[in-house]
Amino acid sequence: MKRILPVVVFLALSVSSFTLFAPLRPPITPENAASLQVQAEIPWHSLRKAVFAPDGASFATGSGNDADFDISLWNTRGGAYLRSLKGLTGIVWDLAFSPDGAMLASAADDKKQQTLRVWNPVDGSQLATPASLPTSSSLAFSPDGSRLAVGGLSGWPNGAIWIYNTQTWAVEQQWKAANQNVTALVFTPDGSRLISGGTDGLIRVWSVLDGREINVFTAGKQANRLALSADGRLLASSFCSANDVGGCTQGGVAIWRTSDWVKLTVFPDIAECMAFSPNSRLLITGSGANDRQMRFRRVDDWELVHAIPGDTRSAALSPDGRVLVSLEWNRILMWAIP
Repeated sequence: MKRILPVVVFLALSVSSFTLFAPLRPPITPENAASLQVQAEIPWHSLRKAVFAPDGASFATGSGNDADFDISLWNTRGGAYLRSLKGLTGIVWDLAFSPDGAMLASAADDKKQQTLRVWNPVDGSQLATPASLPTSSSLAFSPDGSRLAVGGLSGWPNGAIWIYNTQTWAVEQQWKAANQNVTALVFTPDGSRLISGGTDGLIRVWSVLDGREINVFTAGKQANRLALSADGRLLASSFCSANDVGGCTQGGVAIWRTSDWVKLTVFPDIAECMAFSPNSRLLITGSGANDRQMRFRRVDDWELVHAIPGDTRSAALSPDGRVLVSLEWNRILMWAIP
């Protein structure tokens, strides 16, 4: 499915509709999540991923389906369009800002075999095109910004993770994740561990120092999404036991305690995306086209405290927890507590 709204139409429709965010909106919490209201709605096309810059002043979206491949940047205060990054030739699967905000990395299909690109988000220039995996699907910067982990395929069905030095863009380590397209990566807060997930359902915990697999576990097939709480205590992983061309039709989310990797609970939310709030009190999941719900669960007891209809493909919270961006297939929604 491909839906494209020309930029000129978007500009004509949207300028008058933006609502500026008040400077001190309250953080989104389990107690007020049901009061969330749309602050801006931005028509766009084939949306897949949203990430906030570390300072929260802007966010990036990645998209693409056929010939509408795109990375765009937006101002958090009101959603004003800032710029698009040029030269993409394939679907953008993942985006990651460096901790200092100076770099934006993208993982995408690419006819020129540049599946990993590193951009300057301020002016849209391309900073580096490192040698990369034939198929790059996931990205994560280490907390100190010295490394970038990239996951994907070295050739079907052989999954791989490459660790780059962000000063030289040399590949420091190459790890094998057999029978898995690596579709999710997250570093622990201290940077000593990297957690990966992917299509064979296995979640792997790696030692960043030497690339050893410290632990391997699973909750079911297709562990395509991971989310780590800001305090590092909890890992959420999705699984999918049945799917169709529109995505997952039956699955759930497992919650793991990272101190010993014990599975604490499982709930049957289809999750095409997941995000913990910065205060680690909420878990937000979006179910995509088949379930069409964005759900908000209280971390204390995993109770559902709010749900919003919509085919949410990606959800991201600003670093201060005051703004939520959710992507549906053909629109960007910006949410806040009034």
